Amino acid sequence: MDKQSDLSPKSELFLQRSDHFRRALRRVINQSGQAPDGEARAITRQALSATAGIAPSTLNKLLISDEKAREEPPNPTLEVICKLGEALNVSPALLLMTDSDWKKLGSAMVTYMRVLAPSEQFREFVNQSGLNNDYVGMASNVARDAQEIAKMCGFGKRSTESAKTTIAATSQTLPIRDLSPEHRPLLMVICAIFALSAKQNQPTPELV
Repeated sequence: MDKQSDLSPKSELFLQRSDHFRRALRRVINQSGQAPDGEARAITRQALSATAGIAPSTLNKLLISDEKAREEPPNPTLEVICKLGEALNVSPALLLMTDSDWKKLGSAMVTYMRVLAPSEQFREFVNQSGLNNDYVGMASNVARDAQEIAKMCGFGKRSTESAKTTIAATSQTLPIRDLSPEHRPLLMVICAIFALSAKQNQPTPELV
């Protein structure tokens, strides 16, 4: 990264993710070691640095104080995040989750259990639509089904129509073909909740 990019203002999204990453990493480290009696305890920075294969100075930069983080927020590379996740036996994606992300995830599960799971309409949709053993998982089909599931979540047609593109895009984060059929409905609901809570009416990217 050149000096010019270093001096450029950091986006609010980056600052938020950086802060949540630093705090999550601290919490995980505090419970990733093992005491002689088998109980969880903090892993030392030296041990984590050695296990993850990253320099102690790099790890120290990620665990700086709140005050220093405001001046120079941690900006780990994807490789460093992956190494830390592997060393701590935690999915790297979880280290980047914000409070808002966890709330959306919880909201999706509540919606699934209270609104969708008891719904005969939803069960019929799941059984008769593409979300079954023979599902091919074509992008257009996944986007279409994600849109339908979003409507069933109770957000209304107007909301789902305005978020149609976001729903379609979010649904593509799922590796549908590699997922078990019983997992797909809930994961589609999660994608719908994330899409519907995202900012809408953004400028349309140039098509390629």
